[in-house]
Amino acid sequence: MSERELLHTDRVLVVEGKYDAAHLSHLTDAMILLTDGFGIYKDKKRQQLLKALAKKNGLILFTDSDAYITGLVGAENVVQAYVPAIHGKEKRKPQPGKEGLLGVEGVDDAIVLQCLRDALGAEAGAAPARPEGRQITYTDLYNWGLSGTPGRR
Repeated sequence: MSERELLHTDRVLVVEGKYDAAHLSHLTDAMILLTDGFGIYKDKKRQQLLKALAKKNGLILFTDSDAYITGLVGAENVVQAYVPAIHGKEKRKPQPGKEGLLGVEGVDDAIVLQCLRDALGAEAGAAPARPEGRQITYTDLYNWGLSGTPGRR
């Protein structure tokens, strides 16, 4: 998929893990943040970041239906993208998850893109191909204490 075919949104995608983020990163130019599963409950800095980004840009939750994040940032700032129930296991895993269903990382690109378009509705692709300003770097994440510091990955 070439760069000009990337799905664009100013909303921030929120996913559970790094494999989900890696899959989405070649499908969209959106900012992608991780919850690290249940780690979000104790991570006050990440909660503040989510609140600020939700207010400024809005969020797309590409997680299990997440009432916690929605309650944290306000339902008016959130759209939910849902992966359809597809039985299987991710290639990197030796066995399927507890429910036996694929997550974001294991679903075909076309399905993931359709899920995002469905969640965005009229917003899908309506914005310019490239957001203005600079990209967030790993150095930014380190400086903000979100990555590469004790207790972070």
